[in-house]
Amino acid sequence: MLLDLATPYFLVFFALCFGYFTLFHYLSGQTPGKMLFDVRVEGVEQTGITLAQAFLRCAGGLIALLPAGLGFLSIVLDEEQRGWNDRLAGCRVVMVEELEGD
Repeated sequence: MLLDLATPYFLVFFALCFGYFTLFHYLSGQTPGKMLFDVRVEGVEQTGITLAQAFLRCAGGLIALLPAGLGFLSIVLDEEQRGWNDRLAGCRVVMVEELEGD
């Protein structure tokens, strides 16, 4: 019975979290946390990301978590510092100062 009551709350919470990251990355390339640390998500061509890319990046984050977070460990091991979610969506995370200097 408890599971039946918790399922709708979980689905709403999941949709809100998924929508939060997808919309912030699509609209500005930054969540409030990324704004605080001066990082931004952009396309490989140094442009903003599309809604489809933002959605794929968020879904890719879930896929990267499945094998004990190994998809995020690839950020440390990869020379481009891109995780599975960034590769799937065709985007990258950059420092804001790098964008202003170009």
